[in-house]
Amino acid sequence: MSSEFYQAIVDTLPLGVIVLQTKNLADSDSFYLTYANQASETLLGNPFRTMIDKPLADVPPIAAIALPAVYHEVLRSGTPQDLGEVYYQGVDSEGYFRVYVSPLAEDALLVIWANVTEQRQVEEARKQTELALAIYNRKLEASNRELEEFAYVASHDLQEPLHKILAFGDRLRSKYHDALGDVGQDYLARMQNAAMRTQTLINDLLDLSRIATPGQPFEHVDLNQIVADVLKDLETTIEQQGGSVIVSPLPIVAADPLQMRQLFQNLIGNALRFHRPDSSSVVKISSQGKDTQSNAHALYEILIEDNGIGFEEKYLDRIFQPFQRLHGTNQYAGTGMGLAICRRIAERHGGSITATSQPAMGTTFIVGLPVVQPVGKAED
Repeated sequence: MSSEFYQAIVDTLPLGVIVLQTKNLADSDSFYLTYANQASETLLGNPFRTMIDKPLADVPPIAAIALPAVYHEVLRSGTPQDLGEVYYQGVDSEGYFRVYVSPLAEDALLVIWANVTEQRQVEEARKQTELALAIYNRKLEASNRELEEFAYVASHDLQEPLHKILAFGDRLRSKYHDALGDVGQDYLARMQNAAMRTQTLINDLLDLSRIATPGQPFEHVDLNQIVADVLKDLETTIEQQGGSVIVSPLPIVAADPLQMRQLFQNLIGNALRFHRPDSSSVVKISSQGKDTQSNAHALYEILIEDNGIGFEEKYLDRIFQPFQRLHGTNQYAGTGMGLAICRRIAERHGGSITATSQPAMGTTFIVGLPVVQPVGKAED
């Protein structure tokens, strides 16, 4: 093929390519320009091809990219060199360029450069992002410490007055029952019920705050065993309602076992609590695989289906908010924290929770848990 063909190929490269030659191997200042491709002019904004056969000193951009002594050393040693990133600022162009120098013949050098300004900007942006994330993580750690301090205060200082209210209330009931009369007994019962509700609310707040702090390392958890343990705890409730819980085979997942138990305790407990007065509770628990985009993002979907009172789906977002209730405490007990805790647990495990429902037609809660999950590392 002709030299014009190879010339056309080199001209299409997005790299600056020039050839320097010397007439005196002993003189590092004797280099002159013998070739330049089209990209060399575009990248540095200099008409190199009008400077062919001119000394290096008359081609300022090339002298700025590397000192003549560097070119001389590469030619003398016969070893190519990566000169790294060099900043160049000319009349029509500026930026960072990655420069390579290689021997071409005993008296000639090949100099190649690429504009890496955009890559450098991306790298700088990445570093700034990493710095911002590091700052955010430090703030998050500080927030977690504050939550831990809150948990300590709530579990000791806030609970102590409630214990005293309940204890002295019991003494009043046992020692001064007759003196209180019916009205006094009613007031006392209301006071103790309010204290117990406050105690339950504090415990729920503690549960929510503990999930926000780094938990136990994930381990392989058999959800069949978790559900079996939860059903033992709820055995009396199920018998009293004449209800039933049907469990299909469930997967083994990488998770915090205590939080998985808490998750199912809340969801199954809700399914039993919010039953229709005219029918017994029937709760079905099953699972299915769901591939989201790729196997790396595959999920197990855990379904908890009941035949209870249901709700209108326009309230779907609301039910996962702390303290949110769709029914009064006189109808169904609870603090409105259970589903907020479930959502926090699911998110901590890299999963999700949602529901489908219709009034008087029951509800199905869907918990998504990743198939692939790191084991032996505490997740924040």
